[in-house]
Amino acid sequence: MSKTERTDSDKSEFRTSISLIARVRDRTDVESWREFHEFYQPLLRRYMRSLGLEEHTANDVIQDVFVRLLQSLPTFELDSKRGRFRSYLWKLTYSALVDQARRVKVRRQAEEEWVQRFQSADEAESLKVHHELNEINHQQILARALPRVRSETSSTAWTCFEQRLLRDRPGSVIAAELGISAKAVFVYASRVLKAVRKQCAAIAEELGDEPIDWLPRGT
Repeated sequence: MSKTERTDSDKSEFRTSISLIARVRDRTDVESWREFHEFYQPLLRRYMRSLGLEEHTANDVIQDVFVRLLQSLPTFELDSKRGRFRSYLWKLTYSALVDQARRVKVRRQAEEEWVQRFQSADEAESLKVHHELNEINHQQILARALPRVRSETSSTAWTCFEQRLLRDRPGSVIAAELGISAKAVFVYASRVLKAVRKQCAAIAEELGDEPIDWLPRGT
């Protein structure tokens, strides 16, 4: 691929990545809503499971979140100065959990752990929810990015990256196993890490999010 073609491809990818949040503002854009739902529904379900919610209760909360999104996204304005879309979604999720906890409290007169946690609706708990969801969101973005990068990476380069950065094995040991120098391990791992960062940033941008900054900085 020529430099010009690569530049054009990058620009095209950037245009696509920044358009998803804009596209889901159109309630009739079924394909964009499917893409949006396929990313965030598993993320929210994973978080509800970590809270110990029963499946039907988790489904109610998740449905509530998407109903709120369906109602609010047509007028939502993505403003980086006021926060990324992720922060907006986490606030909706927290509000949905608080409302559901209050409904469960009234309906069951129960004191399940997650009900106790959300019925008070205090700011500290809201920040904790944001942090927990951020962690899951990061993991999900990385899980989506890694296979894309791996499909375009040589086996040697991927092994260096995986063994050195993901499994934290010594570079000298990896070098001996692959029959290359420790410096080569460093170079390969660094190149793949750069590609992973780029892919994570593209996915995050597509979701109206800030670039990922929690990956390792070096080998």
